[in-house]
Formats: sequence, structure tokens, C-alpha cells
Amino acid sequence: MKSGNIINSLIFLVFTIILHVSCERGYLPVLRTLPVKEIDLATAVSGGVISDEGDSRIIECGICWGRTINPTVTDCDSSIYCESDSLSYECRMSGLKPGTRYHVRAFAFNSTGSSYGDDMSFITRETPTESSLPLCITLGAVIDSLNLTGLNHQNLSGSNSYFYQFNFERNSPVLFGAVLLKNLPAQVYFEYGLTKKYGQKIEAHATGITGNQLTCFVSRKIQLMEYTPVTTYHFRIMAENINGTSYGEDRTMIIHPDWSYYTERCATNISGTGATLSGELLYSEPDTEYYSHPLSPAYVEFNYGTTTDYGQSLRISLTGRYPKIISANITGLTPGTLYHYNIWTNPTSMQYSRTGTHDLTFLTVENAPSCVTQHSNEIRSESPHYILLRGDVIANDDLPVEVIFELGLTTAYGINLPAIESPVSVNPETQIKVTAKITRIAIESLGLKSGSLYHYRLKVTNRYATVYGNDMNFDIPSNW
Repeated sequence: MKSGNIINSLIFLVFTIILHVSCERGYLPVLRTLPVKEIDLATAVSGGVISDEGDSRIIECGICWGRTINPTVTDCDSSIYCESDSLSYECRMSGLKPGTRYHVRAFAFNSTGSSYGDDMSFITRETPTESSLPLCITLGAVIDSLNLTGLNHQNLSGSNSYFYQFNFERNSPVLFGAVLLKNLPAQVYFEYGLTKKYGQKIEAHATGITGNQLTCFVSRKIQLMEYTPVTTYHFRIMAENINGTSYGEDRTMIIHPDWSYYTERCATNISGTGATLSGELLYSEPDTEYYSHPLSPAYVEFNYGTTTDYGQSLRISLTGRYPKIISANITGLTPGTLYHYNIWTNPTSMQYSRTGTHDLTFLTVENAPSCVTQHSNEIRSESPHYILLRGDVIANDDLPVEVIFELGLTTAYGINLPAIESPVSVNPETQIKVTAKITRIAIESLGLKSGSLYHYRLKVTNRYATVYGNDMNFDIPSNW
């Protein structure tokens, strides 16, 4: 009997000791490694899912990898700590070698210690996938101008597009393009030369940034050493990331050192069905200041279309001295479509040849609204006096659109008058009438002047773009 009691006491003592030691040691996290995905030449993605944090909160978590099985944080090729607000996380491995087998494990630390998930193996690609390389678009060149003083880069299809200001400098083109970096750092350059072999390379502005939107890049100064009276140069944009190098399409620029120079401004006010094309014509003969040159071209011609054959053109007659900014509003375009355009001039003097710019492009907005400003033919001359402004709007969107009439003594406008019907919320494809009434009280509150001619137009905004109607005008009678 006594022997049995002694045995029971010993068993209880051993159990107590085991339980005490176990409580002192605590519990480690429990987790598993996520399957490897997005495998490329030098990168891949994995992570972990923590099913039990153990006896305390997770301090750090991440993944470690190497070329031997079951890597640890202290025995691996590399590791990375991942920030996560949940118990599931992903990390991108980098610096991998192409065509190599790697092992990866998820890890997690709590106050007790570290735990690892199961070992996962994968083989990096020997050639890059197209989705892992930057997307390059060669946009164009600004001929014979440099000293970049202003640059705004926004979404390519946005209403502002890109706008550049350059100071004139002879024989120094600036190249520009766009790159979709795909969330990986990249170095961006322009190649250029007299043939498609190029032979020369120059670094671009804004290089080394990351993101997943089209970003504008502009070349640094190019001083061309070899040129004849008319010289064609080839150029393209290129971008290098850890997975490889990609290139934009080849484009050409024509150098005319004997008589005329251009700076171009990329298309602005881009909507679903229209855009504004513009440029600055700088004019000179050899060894003369272009600011005072009396020779004038007969016209400027904007050519545009969905291919480099263009097919449509808009001609503007020119008079006066230079430099001169020319612009043209084009309409009737197709939403969500890439358009090409260029600018040509025809000089009045036959000793100079017809010349123009390289090809430029812009993308119309896919779901932009459209509008037409109508003539204001309802003017009440009897008391109470009022003028009724009218227009037509198609929303092209399932959300309400804001409608404003812009007013002013010039086409710079400056006064905004909301439409009575704004915000417009109807079937996206339905054309609706919008109006704004200018009463005597409105004339006083808006600071309008009796006996004056006013310009007005529609301004319509949805979540994709802002578009403008055509310019119209009305008179405010002097006896109001």
C-alpha cells in the first residue's frame, strides 16, 4: 500500500515538473509558407500565414531563402521582414540568379522564440516574362530647344496631358517618352543616332523611381555634332530593371538648321471626342536672331488620325512675327483611341522647303462626357429681364456630372455659373438640355456689365475628365 502511494506521488511530481517547464518555455508561433508565385529571372513572391501566434504577440515575420533546403534567418542567402496588419503576409524576393533552384520558408518571432513554415522550392526563369519588364513608349522630340524650365507629368490620358516650356537653343533637341515601371525600380535612357543602330545613349530625367502608372521621362541635353542642312536622327526610349531591358518604338526627328525651329506642346484638353493640339514656331535664318526675323510661313497644318498616315488635317493661316504659339481644337474623335499627329509649315519664300515635326501621339479618354454650347436665343427685354444660356450634355457615365457655364468678356472667361440642372444624373447615353438664367440680380452679383458682349461655353466634369463646349456669345442690353 505504501509502495503504491509512493509511485503515485512520484508520477504527480513528474507531471508537475513537466507542466512547470512547459509553462516557462511558452509556445512558439505556428505558420505555413505560401506557394511561390510571380517567378521571374531575379524576383519571386512568397509569404506566410500564421495560424497561431503562440503565447505572445508576433514581434516580426518574413521569409528567408537560399539554395539549400530548410533555410533559416541565420543560415540563408537572404531574408526579408514583411510588414503586415494581419496574420497573412507576402514579400518579394530579389537578387535571384536566373535558372536557379531556390528554397524559401516563412518565419515568425514571438517573445518565446522563432518558428518556420514548410520548405517550398522553385526555379527562377531563364528568360524574362513580358509582364515583368517596363513598358516603354517613345513619344517624340522637341527640336532645337533645351534649358528645361517647367515639367508637369500626369496620367497620359488626363485632361492636362504634358506641358513643357523651353528656352531657345540652337541644334539641341530634347527627347521625351513614357514608361510603365510596374512597381520595380528602373534606369531609363534614350538611344539616338543617325541609323537604327543608334550608337549613343543619354540618361533621362526622373530615372530610378517606381510606380504602376505611366510616367513621363525627358532626356538631358543633346548637343548634336554631326548634321547637314537637313539631317534625320533616330531615337527611342529604353528602361532597365532587375529582370531585363525593354525598348520603345523607333522614332525620327528632322533637324533643319537653316531656317525654322519648333517646340511642341503635347496635346491638352483631351476628352473622349476632342483635344487641343499646339506648338510654338520659332523662326530664324543662319546667324540671325529668330525674334526679329520678318519671313513668315503661309500657314501651319495640323495632321491627325489613328495611324501615321493621318488622314485628317486642319490648316491655320499665319501672319505676324515670331516666336508664335499656334493651336487647334479638333473634335469628332473616338473615345479610348490612340491618335497620331504632327505639325507642318509652308514658308512664303521658295528658297526654303516645306517642313514639319516628327509624329506625336495622345490617347482620348474612354468615358469622358460630351457637350455642345447652344446659341442663347431667349433674351427677355421686358421686365423682369433675363438671358437664358443653353447647351446639350451627354454624361457617358452612370454617376452624376457637374455642369457649369463659363462666362467672360474674352475667351479666357473667368466667371462660373452652375447650370440649373447640375449635377446631371440620367441615363449615360441620353442627351439632355441644360440651362442657366442670367437675371438682373445675377448681373449685379456676378459683376457683369450692361451693354457688353460676353463669351460663354459649357464645362462638364465627370470622374474621368473635364470637357468644354464650343464658344458662343451674347449681348447684355445697355438699358438693363
